[in-house]
Amino acid sequence: MLKIKIKLNFSEKNIIILIAIVWILVQLLVVISIEVEYNNIKDHYSQEYLSTTIEGVDEVNATWSIVNSFDNEYNGVYGVKDSRIPSRQISSNVGSKILSFNPILRFYFFNFEGMPVDGYSKLIFVQNTGNCGEFASSIVFLIKDVTGFDTRIIHMEGKDHAFPEINIDNYWWVFDKIYTTPSQPIKSNDYASFLSTEDQSLFNCISDLRDYENEESVLSDHGFNSSNLTITAIKDITVYESDNEPMNNANVEIFAYVNSYDPLVNIGKTDENGQYFTILRSDKKYLILVKNEKLKAIGFKDLLIPLNDNSSITVYLHKYD
Repeated sequence: MLKIKIKLNFSEKNIIILIAIVWILVQLLVVISIEVEYNNIKDHYSQEYLSTTIEGVDEVNATWSIVNSFDNEYNGVYGVKDSRIPSRQISSNVGSKILSFNPILRFYFFNFEGMPVDGYSKLIFVQNTGNCGEFASSIVFLIKDVTGFDTRIIHMEGKDHAFPEINIDNYWWVFDKIYTTPSQPIKSNDYASFLSTEDQSLFNCISDLRDYENEESVLSDHGFNSSNLTITAIKDITVYESDNEPMNNANVEIFAYVNSYDPLVNIGKTDENGQYFTILRSDKKYLILVKNEKLKAIGFKDLLIPLNDNSSITVYLHKYD
């Protein structure tokens, strides 16, 4: 009877070990498959780039050739509902919980702080499916890997869009093949004048352009008029001015009246002095909303930012309960 019990425990341990091994192998196979597929595709584009430059094509057009080739194979799902995009699924709340039980995949896609790393970028690339954000991410990762050029993703506020940019010979170029520059790359500092000629409606909608990595505004670098905006939030809970004081840690939301499905163009919080500093496009009208949900206080104000370098506005917050 004792021998049967020992054999049973030994069998249970074997099953657990086998499950653990399979579990680890499955994760490793996913990692290996992504790495192999990415490197095969990268080698293909590297050969294409080398062949194109050997033929005498300049670096800008040789890089554009790669972007054009990638676009021909890209499965865009713009406006498609319920599309299954792996990179979005693993970065969702449900996906994060699943990854917590798969440590190899967890640290292949994200670092200790939960920020995406190269494995996540490679997944976006090999899935070859998505919207403008996935396209931009794929291009900046591929081009940097193939050519060594600096790359970045630009987010467009006022229009729900993102596009890739590439630095070639110390000039930034817009490589937005799928939308705003479908025929050829455009120098970044010529972008505003280009859009004003080619797509006036989109030109009017843009309120800001931001570097995705550091969140810095690059509006002026793209030829748009921009202004440094200072918002001062004042807590004005009673009718007495004597008890007014700066509202720190208040939520700031800025909406553009002229937009394309993207009215919320800027968010942030006031500092200890009740101030919030940002950059927005000049000569546009905005609604400034400041609120403190804990105090149930809110304030809002219209603002037309003039064509100058600095603008300021004071918003008084009142209780709304």
